[in-house]
Amino acid sequence: MERPARNAYRGALLPTVRRVSTDYLICPHCTIEVRKGCKACRGCHARIGYGPPWPWLAAALAPSIWVAMTAHRFFYDSFLVSFAMGGVLFGGLWVVLDMVYEDRVVFRRQPS
Repeated sequence: MERPARNAYRGALLPTVRRVSTDYLICPHCTIEVRKGCKACRGCHARIGYGPPWPWLAAALAPSIWVAMTAHRFFYDSFLVSFAMGGVLFGGLWVVLDMVYEDRVVFRRQPS
């Protein structure tokens, strides 16, 4: 009669189960869980928007254009320098807005 192996995993690594943590959002219209990153709700088909609102990004473009035009006065012969300065400012403002509105989620339903 064989004895049962009491310590079968002695000295061996136990298999581990990795838990995948996914963030879920709850739709305010139909109260269904939706994974973060989805473009639309499964229940009510509301569009889901993430990140900064587009008017803020458009507003970030105005000072970038102003910096580029002002830099063009000083670096008259080099359009690329003035364009690069405006682009760097716009990129920096984009990154700041993206950090500020990192957790912003908007559910938009089409009027029926």
